[in-house]
Amino acid sequence: MGRAWPVLVLLAFTQFCTSWGSLTIIGVQVEMRSGLGVSADAIAALVWSFSFSIAVGALLAL
Repeated sequence: MGRAWPVLVLLAFTQFCTSWGSLTIIGVQVEMRSGLGVSADAIAALVWSFSFSIAVGALLAL
């Protein structure tokens, strides 16, 4: 466990950022759909890019 703590801290920080990022994405989706007239395809691309960046970050954290 002594050697694992830096990785665990990094993963905890990544999880924290991911959870706040997810809430931000949901807020942006609601705002864009109601106020700016952005298409569902644009929102799907935003969510896909966010998910892809999280997946790449998780691989780099290992």
